[in-house]
This record gives sequence, structure tokens and C-alpha cells, in this order.
Amino acid sequence: EFPLVDYVRNPAGAGNMTNSRNVALRRVDADVIAFLDDDAFAHEHFIEELLRAFDSSPMDLGCARTLNEVPNEEFIGREEIGVMTDDGVLLGHFGANPGHDVEIRHGIGASMCFRRSVLKDLGCFREDFRGISGVREDSDAFLRAYALGYRAMFAHRAVVTHIGAAQATGRRFDWRYQSWSQRNHMVLLANNVGVLSPTVRRYVVRVFRDIVGNRTSWSRKFAKILITAFGIT
Repeated sequence: EFPLVDYVRNPAGAGNMTNSRNVALRRVDADVIAFLDDDAFAHEHFIEELLRAFDSSPMDLGCARTLNEVPNEEFIGREEIGVMTDDGVLLGHFGANPGHDVEIRHGIGASMCFRRSVLKDLGCFREDFRGISGVREDSDAFLRAYALGYRAMFAHRAVVTHIGAAQATGRRFDWRYQSWSQRNHMVLLANNVGVLSPTVRRYVVRVFRDIVGNRTSWSRKFAKILITAFGIT
């Protein structure tokens, strides 16, 4: 029904999203490549607005405004979209609406886009981000591009709604997800700032400090400390 669509099946199966991106990239020759996850739904004029952002700003890569159906998300974190803090924490706020395109340090994979030349320089996506949905493979590409001097932008007028699909196995955001997330975040920091860097040390201190300071039972805190320590290790 869609003659312009080239459907490419990845024989590796579910849970290999990063590998699937690279499989598909070998079939693409367009100047601009946009990704849309299977649980992200594009609003009207999505592609046109992405192309507008590339044409009207110094944009080599970026992402669209990605709504999570959270109350008042358009106002939350408008000054901290796509920020990486000095202690290695990634701030998203990709549902916020700053009213104009803004430069970002990292983007969200559900709606990210690149000039083909950028992905060529990166050598596609790293595939060492394992476990649940390849967490941090998107941020890694942005940080690597930043190190090469490319500029990333948040295209605020290109919009998708991201509903957060169920996992291939298990529940979304369960203990297993949190462990893999910590593991992949450490891989991200090790790859991009060095495992012995002050950023990594500050990140580890912040993570455990936040767990202890969280208003929850000590049994849950202890469980989260264990699963976090396992993932980081």
C-alpha cells in the first residue's frame, strides 16, 4: 500500500533497536535522516518542520519536541532542554516548548534526526548499549557529534507524542530497566568523558545521594542502592 516504504526486517529480533538502526542506515542515501520510534506518533507537518529547522539554523543533528502526555510539560524545564550537567546527569525536558529552536547537548532517540554526513563521520551508532531498548545509544551519538564540532538543535515546532511502549519482556521502568539504565549510562560516560574523570565520580556520588534522600522506605532505598550499584559496577 505504500510504494515509497522500504521495510527492512532485522533477523536479530526484539530488543536490538540500536542494531536495527544501523541495519536500516545501510539502505539510506538521503541528505537528512529522521528516526521515529514505534511508540512515537508524528503530529501534522512533522517532516516539514524538521527540514525547516535544518534550513533556518546551524543544525547538523537534533530532535523534535517529544510529548509524554504529562500535565504542564510545555512549561517544565524550558531553560534546561537537552542539557548535560557537570556531574554527568542528562536533563531532557523534551516536552517543553521554549517558543524557539534551542541548541542542545543531547537529544531523544524517539524523534532524533541527523544530516547523513554526521552519521557517516560517527560510523553509525555504537552497539555496546545493551539490555532494555538500547538506553543511551541516542545520547551517545549526540555527545560524539558534539566532540567533533557538530551542532545539535531542538526543533520546537516539529512535534511527536511518545506514549512509551511496553517492553518486549518484563515491565517498563522495573528494577531490571533501572539496572540496565545505570549500566548504559556508565558506558556513555566512560566512552565520552573517561571512566576515571571527575564527572564520573561526581555522577556516582549524586546518584547514591539522591537515593538516600528520596522520601521512600528504607527497604526500597536499600533495594535501589543494590540494583544501582550492580548496574554501575
